[in-house]
Amino acid sequence: MILKHHNSIETTDKLLQSGNSAEKQMAFYLQRAFGDDENFHDLK
Repeated sequence: MILKHHNSIETTDKLLQSGNSAEKQMAFYLQRAFGDDENFHDLK
């Protein structure tokens, strides 16, 4: 079960944009792989 979805931020900083993109991709893959699995807990 994914307890928290990724919340993106608006910024012009290239490093923050890169980190934001990586977090968004990871949230997508975790949701796709474990979205309904009650044995998986995302602790953020």
